[in-house]
Amino acid sequence: MHIANRRADSGRKPLDLVEQAIRLKREEDRKAKRAKLEEKYLPQVWCLFDHDNYAYVRDALDQAEKAGIGVAFSHPCFEVWRLAHYKPVSGSFAGVCDGAAGRLPFQRGSQDARTPKVVLPHQILGRYKTARKNAERMNGQHAAHVGKWDRDPYTDVHEFVEKALHIDSY
Repeated sequence: MHIANRRADSGRKPLDLVEQAIRLKREEDRKAKRAKLEEKYLPQVWCLFDHDNYAYVRDALDQAEKAGIGVAFSHPCFEVWRLAHYKPVSGSFAGVCDGAAGRLPFQRGSQDARTPKVVLPHQILGRYKTARKNAERMNGQHAAHVGKWDRDPYTDVHEFVEKALHIDSY
């Protein structure tokens, strides 16, 4: 597994990420073709991003799909996925991330509460099945005709986890 674009100042807007991923996928596909890899060994390229009220989320999702780029997406923010590790998530956050971060069950004043963007092992280990179940329940509250860019709250990070780590779905 290779993680690109680790720095926050490196253009983490969804459309920028997808464009970078498309270039990376082309490069990796060329390498795989030259190496004559079997299809099961072909590299996967994924983008992980959240809505965060970016204007072109729908375009980013569409371009990624057309290019064969996997996307793990959360709306309004990644904290929705983290929250699903602890409890069911319902209602809407009206696109505001603070609502999801504020529901994380961290003791006020703790290091966990001071750094809600940092995911520490003790916060998620052993909670994957709960998170997946809660995410599916949350995603199921939306009508099928509503695009995932408009589903609030929504997350499909579990799909990335399972594919990247070769975990059979639960």
